[in-house]
Amino acid sequence: MESFNRVEMHIKHYYAVLSKYDEGVVAEFPDIDDFQAIGSDFADAYRAASKEIISFFAQEKVTMIRKPTSFEDLKLKHSGLNKVILPIPI
Repeated sequence: MESFNRVEMHIKHYYAVLSKYDEGVVAEFPDIDDFQAIGSDFADAYRAASKEIISFFAQEKVTMIRKPTSFEDLKLKHSGLNKVILPIPI
């Protein structure tokens, strides 16, 4: 997959896929490898994801990232009863 510079692309958010499990909710970012946040419920996982993504992009080593996948494409790949797709601002 091609990478793009965040500044040049003016990216405002990345989508997180929040999945409900018995133990809580996991927020995963399909466009960021091996990156997730965990919460006790959807609101808690959203807050954790928001905090983690800001921290992730504040790191100096993050210079090239992929263009975010569209909501429509994510909906096709990650549909399910216990899943929610939400934009997380950066």
